[in-house]
Amino acid sequence: MAKLKKEIQAVAAEIVDAADFIDPQEQIKILRQLRAIREQTAPKIVEALQSQVVTEGISKEIVLAMTIRDFLEKFHTMDNPTLNKLVIPLRKQLSRNGLAYVIELAKLTPKQAFKLEGIGPKRVRYLRRYLQTFGIDFGMNVDEETHTRIFERIKDQHCKKEAGTL
Repeated sequence: MAKLKKEIQAVAAEIVDAADFIDPQEQIKILRQLRAIREQTAPKIVEALQSQVVTEGISKEIVLAMTIRDFLEKFHTMDNPTLNKLVIPLRKQLSRNGLAYVIELAKLTPKQAFKLEGIGPKRVRYLRRYLQTFGIDFGMNVDEETHTRIFERIKDQHCKKEAGTL
């Protein structure tokens, strides 16, 4: 599997390098084909991640109430080295942008996520993949009752942490 992945990366690098020597019409055609491949593979990646998450039995509400740090740390327990290597820098950038909880992240639209300092298209794609693994996505509307329960859970967690430091 690792050998196949390296071959795919090498071919992709060759395509990027060759793009300068191809006319614009051909570039557009290649870009469409690559996007089609990405659209086919993205659901399979999310499905593979979700199969690992289902065994843990975590509800959306619990995930939304999690700190971003805890949420991203979950991926260290999964066998996803490609995703895991981005976890720590991503977590740092999100905290620099004042995002502490998953619910704050889920309320952002993808455009707002792109505007965050230090968060580019690749990181937004990975974040979306993380969120979709747990059945959450950017721009998620949370009804008022669920919103209240989530913030009560966050408040409880905060109180428990404060009590534990006494």
